[in-house]
Amino acid sequence: SPPMLGVLVRKAAAAELAERIRPLVSDMARPACARPVAAILCPYSAFGYLVDPDDRARMLAGAHAGLLPGGRLLLDMYVPDEALPEDTEIADYVRELPADGRWAPAVRLARSKWLAHDPRTGINRIDRHYRFLAADGGLVREVRTTSLQRPYPPEALRRVLTEAGFEVALVPDFDPAHPPGSRARATAVVAHRRCD
Repeated sequence: SPPMLGVLVRKAAAAELAERIRPLVSDMARPACARPVAAILCPYSAFGYLVDPDDRARMLAGAHAGLLPGGRLLLDMYVPDEALPEDTEIADYVRELPADGRWAPAVRLARSKWLAHDPRTGINRIDRHYRFLAADGGLVREVRTTSLQRPYPPEALRRVLTEAGFEVALVPDFDPAHPPGSRARATAVVAHRRCD
């Protein structure tokens, strides 16, 4: 999104890296790089929001074409939890808001969600509820969102990326030393464009 790219530009300038980045706004399902790049980042489980198989295929083909040989597609996905209750409110977090006053009088953000899985399509509907809370706990404002997301167990994610022409390394919970056989909450993926 343009606001997130604005934050990126400011942080890159502060780190004296502005010359190394070229922000681009485009449709994730139809990426278009002006020239080949060394890396493409797709964070925050965003890949799962491509619920249509054709959109997913276009995104991966565009990413593959937009990378230099040996370039990397970096993404992360949460690992689906088979035990999540459906139609039950799940508390995600309560976070302190920045103290710069832009959210005043709210000082805290609480997020919860409801999950519904469609076994026919394999797609989750996620209804999120954001509550902006005052210092005394009173409700200042609330926002509700709904999104669709396709969950990917790690090996399914590997298969999809391999079929798209990538060599794939999975890193459970962003930790190369993650104990084998133990449950991970997220999977980081480093997908290299093959040097054919």
